[in-house]
Amino acid sequence: MAFDPAIGKAVVVVDRSIEDGSRTVAETWLYDLGEDSWSQLTTATLPFGCGMNYNMEYDPNHECLLLVTGGYRQPTAVWALKVRDAE
Repeated sequence: MAFDPAIGKAVVVVDRSIEDGSRTVAETWLYDLGEDSWSQLTTATLPFGCGMNYNMEYDPNHECLLLVTGGYRQPTAVWALKVRDAE
């Protein structure tokens, strides 16, 4: 979870098992504190689960979130998420 000041919301990555249980994906959700509401960014679902092995930080120079993740016997990967609020 990290705050994105460009959109004024927290961005949260949450693992979810696919219905048949064959794999896990990481959904991206926005939390608006002022409205106390959640909205899912369906176009930002990652094709893997992060588990508990990740870190996300806002990069003010590039105005994006950097998600650093990796797992047991997997290389570390860095994903850049440039969230644009649909509202």
